[in-house]
Amino acid sequence: MAITGYSLPQRVTAPPKGTTIKIMWTEPSKENGCTRKINGQYISHASDAEKAALGLVSTFVASNCDWHGTSKKDLPIMTCELSRALGFELQCSEGQLQFLQSWFRSDTVTLKKLVPDSCASTPPGAHSQQSFSSITLRRTGNTLLVSFVVDGVNLRVMKSWSYRENLYFRLSPQRDQLRVVRTTIKKLNEKNIDTDE
Repeated sequence: MAITGYSLPQRVTAPPKGTTIKIMWTEPSKENGCTRKINGQYISHASDAEKAALGLVSTFVASNCDWHGTSKKDLPIMTCELSRALGFELQCSEGQLQFLQSWFRSDTVTLKKLVPDSCASTPPGAHSQQSFSSITLRRTGNTLLVSFVVDGVNLRVMKSWSYRENLYFRLSPQRDQLRVVRTTIKKLNEKNIDTDE
């Protein structure tokens, strides 16, 4: 579903309780060490509420992106794997931001972050990069949990890191709005990159 302009979100039915879905993961590969997989089949049938939760995550981590230059307003023009799978043509496009602003319209803290300047826009090949290692979505009644692991590297200071973040969302009683109700972040590792390996 390509989201260009946007109207109010569709109402969704209650998701099955306690279901955890793998959205993105990494598998070993003989060709290049590892391959990132994305559950496009699930995403293509996901509810708008689930797409909004995943879309919020994809807004702030630009993972596996293709750079296409800058716009007239000096904003990056990128297509990123998760945003593309969710139906957004470009990372932080007007359509993506309108879709998210509609779903988070009563969450003033999140709404303030949904502006083009706050979007992840690191081009491929930059000295400092972050990318998703895994993403899962858990649905329990009116609560959605998006859990993801991000790996990062900064070649200027020769450091790498990874962390796990959990974002808990509450679906409104009318089932047409989301609110971030809790966030947890746990550092998994941080180390210097050894150039002698």
